[in-house]
Amino acid sequence: MLKRAVATRSAAVTVVSRSMATDLRRLQVPGAAIHVIPMGVDLQQRFCPAPRRKSAEKLLYAGRLTEQKGVRYLIDALPIIAESHPKVSLIIAGDGQEKQNLQKKVAERGMQERVVFAGAVKNESLAALYRKADVVVFPSVEREGFGLVLVEALGCECATVVTDLPGMADIVTDGKTGLVIPQKNPERLAESVIRLLSDPQLRARLGHAGRRHVAQRFDWPIVAGQYRDLINAVAGRGS
Repeated sequence: MLKRAVATRSAAVTVVSRSMATDLRRLQVPGAAIHVIPMGVDLQQRFCPAPRRKSAEKLLYAGRLTEQKGVRYLIDALPIIAESHPKVSLIIAGDGQEKQNLQKKVAERGMQERVVFAGAVKNESLAALYRKADVVVFPSVEREGFGLVLVEALGCECATVVTDLPGMADIVTDGKTGLVIPQKNPERLAESVIRLLSDPQLRARLGHAGRRHVAQRFDWPIVAGQYRDLINAVAGRGS
């Protein structure tokens, strides 16, 4: 009720994805007041591609370690991936309440030698991890308002595998800027990762297209310009 009361009385309401705009419309917020403006990322200085990317069959997950992030399904997929790519390894960058459960699952799958829990990584250090990864996986389930970490990875020209959540649809188009899979499906996740590890040209094509896409939409100057234009428009209506 509080959200509806505030939003319906606002001259403009910004949300970071189309899926969140849909949620606001369900609260009877007028569509003309809703503006989708994503969060921005430094794609010029920080999250940029490596001069030369070397294949080492490295997978990366970066984010909070919560049930919603679906990391357990990535761990379940890892033994399947290892059958096809015996040198594969996984870095899990992040911390959270599920860490111990995930470490236990790694041990149950016999994947201890392949998985590194890197803990919480400072934002300025993330780009180096992206540049060393062959594939970055985002196995989130249930809900994801906006995948900021996904934008960072694409900014570094990473090939990505993501789940089919509405919040991801603003960032990744299946087969064009990444690969999209069903949620909670380790077999499909493994299949997509194996496909990328086996095809360097596909990885490069998706990485280049992903970088181009996010640079056009999520770079800080572009996002700042959208907010500037909206504030000027609202101020103009009130004068």
